[in-house]
Amino acid sequence: MAEEVVLKPGEEFLCTQCNLSLIGQRYILNDEKPYCVACYEQLFSHTCELCKEKIKCDSKDLSFKERHWHERCFFCSECKASLADKPFTTKDSDLYCPDCYDEKFSPRCDGCHKIFKAGSRKYEYKGSTWHEECFTCLECKQPLGTKSFVPKDNGVVCVPCYEEKYSQRCFKCNKPIQKGGVTYKGQPWHKTCFLCVNCNAELSGQKFTSKDDKPYCADCYTELFAKRCAQCTKPISGFGGCKFITFEDKHWHSDCFNCTKCKNSLVLVVVNSSLSRINTGTPIVSTAQSVRIRSWEKDSSSTRMESSALSAENETDCANKRCNPKKNERVVYLYLFFFSCFILWFLS
Repeated sequence: MAEEVVLKPGEEFLCTQCNLSLIGQRYILNDEKPYCVACYEQLFSHTCELCKEKIKCDSKDLSFKERHWHERCFFCSECKASLADKPFTTKDSDLYCPDCYDEKFSPRCDGCHKIFKAGSRKYEYKGSTWHEECFTCLECKQPLGTKSFVPKDNGVVCVPCYEEKYSQRCFKCNKPIQKGGVTYKGQPWHKTCFLCVNCNAELSGQKFTSKDDKPYCADCYTELFAKRCAQCTKPISGFGGCKFITFEDKHWHSDCFNCTKCKNSLVLVVVNSSLSRINTGTPIVSTAQSVRIRSWEKDSSSTRMESSALSAENETDCANKRCNPKKNERVVYLYLFFFSCFILWFLS
């Protein structure tokens, strides 16, 4: 700006650039050197970002991040409102007032499609964004806030609504299965509903079987339905591949099917049923009759029996005469002789 200068007699006051006398003229000092207005504007004035003209000394120079504008050129690119002395922002070298910037560039709610105003809370999930009041359950329409939810189709569902409408229901109580649960015969059950029909013990995580499509724990099934050993009278369990002996409608554990006298095992040995002790459930060795050994095998839902006939292969070393099969051999041979004669007569 021009300042009053006192000159000494004979001293000249010239423009530093063009040497034009500045006496009686407007001038501007730069680094203590005087310049006429034309030279100053040519050498030091900034260029306006919008109109690309020099910002002359009689215009206000507005600057932002080393960029300069005429005051008249400093306005919003959208609404053209002056931004002098007002808040603004920039995008790709353009100026915007706050309202126009939000309308043009701010993210929009996927619920109402309106912009997010400064300071408003928003929720994001899988690339989608909602206002707090727009982030609601698809079913009950209530805001979810920070509550747990389950994705469903293109939205989200609160946990209570999901359990009520979409979760599996217990085959017994018909209530939603919120977590865990077991499957039996293709049907879902609560763990607390899948019980032994006899003792009401929970069957989840333990051995069980079924009878007439009703589940039983191993202990109850054994107590109620298992055959009992003729020797120890304890149930013959069908679990763990347990084997048992069947002879004349009586049953023994394989470990209990022993000779009464010598205590040797009679498994794989034939038994004489004509002796009186067999009728009381006490086996004695002979060579006349065959026995059957059965094994229990448990499948996924019930217990099944598989049996196989065994031939007489061994005799015991019992020294007791009643355990010696030779006494009865003559009776057997005589029986076979008469039976053969009858067959020959019948065929003739």
